[in-house]
Amino acid sequence: MPVLYSFRRCPFAMRARLAVYYSKNECVIREILLSNKPTELVEISPKATVPVMLLSNGLVIEESLEIMEWCFKKNDPYNFMPIYTQHKSDIKKIINLIDGPFKYYLDRYKYSSRYVNEDKIKNRNKACDVLFEIENKINDSHFIFNNKSSYLDLAILPLIRQYMLVDRDWFLTSMPHKKIKNWLNNFLESNALGVVMMKFPVWKRGDKEQVFPLL
Repeated sequence: MPVLYSFRRCPFAMRARLAVYYSKNECVIREILLSNKPTELVEISPKATVPVMLLSNGLVIEESLEIMEWCFKKNDPYNFMPIYTQHKSDIKKIINLIDGPFKYYLDRYKYSSRYVNEDKIKNRNKACDVLFEIENKINDSHFIFNNKSSYLDLAILPLIRQYMLVDRDWFLTSMPHKKIKNWLNNFLESNALGVVMMKFPVWKRGDKEQVFPLL
């Protein structure tokens, strides 16, 4: 069974867990602390950032999007990959926008005390401006493609959820993108989120392995 090194609150690790869940694959999950990374993780992935997936054949996948693709190429019960293939260029453009400029402003909004001479509210508003691109793509069913979640939804919703959590009251009352609020709310109320955000004890060598997802 593949081994997934994860950290519950990391949006990129959440991507990987969502992919495992929606692809109906199973893996061993090892919850880690970023402040105290296990030797086993550092040995297979010197960058030692989550998520990292160790496959049964010894191959290591170190990027969240690559883990997503591996999961859905292995098993795709919700037919995510046909839409991904059809709209690949647009999907990659949006993911790059969220992983790039949006994440840049999000970090300076969420962790403003770490950045000297950075204005928290200014960065919040710049991140909000980036979301115009997403707002215009959400349909009346509160999804980006058709009436269900897609590869793109799973890839970017964890970061937008993190943006919402910085100041939930502002997001719900003053953030101008109404479609994004409804789209995110669908995600927040989904069974999938409850499963992927389940708390597991921090893993250490010798512990009994924990299978994920725990349904």
